[in-house]
Amino acid sequence: MIHQRKVIRDAVKDLLLGNTPAADKVFTNRPLPFEDASLPAIFIYALGEEVERSNVYDGELKRILNLSIEARIKATASLDDEMDAIALTVEQLMGAEDALVDIALTVNLASTEMEIGADGIKPIGAIRLNYEIKYLF
Repeated sequence: MIHQRKVIRDAVKDLLLGNTPAADKVFTNRPLPFEDASLPAIFIYALGEEVERSNVYDGELKRILNLSIEARIKATASLDDEMDAIALTVEQLMGAEDALVDIALTVNLASTEMEIGADGIKPIGAIRLNYEIKYLF
C-alpha cells in the first residue's frame, strides 16, 4: 500500500508533464542543483499535512496536504515574465474542474513565493505555488 500523498504527487506530475514550459522535466521530489540546460524544471513535494481528527469517514481521516509546486528557471532579463507564465499555466491546470477530482475533495492555491538565488554557478529564479489539498485517507 502506498500513501495517498504519493498518489497525489504522482497525479499532479501527470497533470503538468508536457503541459508547461518545463516539458518533461517534472519531478516528484525536492529541488536538487540543476545545470542551466536542464532548466526550467518543476518539483512537486509535500510541505506538511494537517489532520482533522474529528472528521472520520469510514475509518478515514480528513487531511489537508500542503503541497508545493516549485519551478526553477534560468535567471534572464525576462525572468519575472517567465515565472508568471509558468505560474499561470500551473494555476490553470490545477484549477481545472476535473484536475484531481478522483483523489481530492478540494484543491486550493494558498500562496505563491518568488525568489532569485544561486543554485550552482549562475543565478536562477524560483516560483513556488503552495496548494492546500483536502482528501480522505
